[in-house]
Amino acid sequence: MKRIRKLGICIVLIFAILGSSTKVEASTSVKAERTMKIVDVCRNNYCIYGVYPSVCLAQAILESSLGDVCRPNNYWGLNQGKTCYASLEDGVIAYLECINNGYYGNAPRATNYRDQLYSIATGGYCGSNWFWYWETCVQIIEENALWVYDQNLPAISAIRVERK
Repeated sequence: MKRIRKLGICIVLIFAILGSSTKVEASTSVKAERTMKIVDVCRNNYCIYGVYPSVCLAQAILESSLGDVCRPNNYWGLNQGKTCYASLEDGVIAYLECINNGYYGNAPRATNYRDQLYSIATGGYCGSNWFWYWETCVQIIEENALWVYDQNLPAISAIRVERK
């Protein structure tokens, strides 16, 4: 009887481990898809908005754990997080337009992710805790090598920033 009970416990543990591992793999796959979609939209619109993919990703990771905790497709908490977007692409475009609204100074013309984040943070994106926000986003980029998504973008002089 003890052996059967132990065997039952082992089977339950195996299923629990396998089940959670499948969930982790599925979550990782979903986040990888989200990451690549964000990168594609940022890169395809870089000449219009001038926002580095790494900056967009770092803010999405910090603000919503890359979409795990937010309204649909509003990974950046735009409009106090109350707005939903029909698609992730629509959400990214809304974010890019937000960064180009004039409040964030030279963010769209920054020559690197650190300077761009500095303009965004000091422009009020994150409220009064701007230094923590800037530092955390930079750390996210550097620890996850998100800067690789910024490589081979057009020269800063080619950017035509659109302000809405």
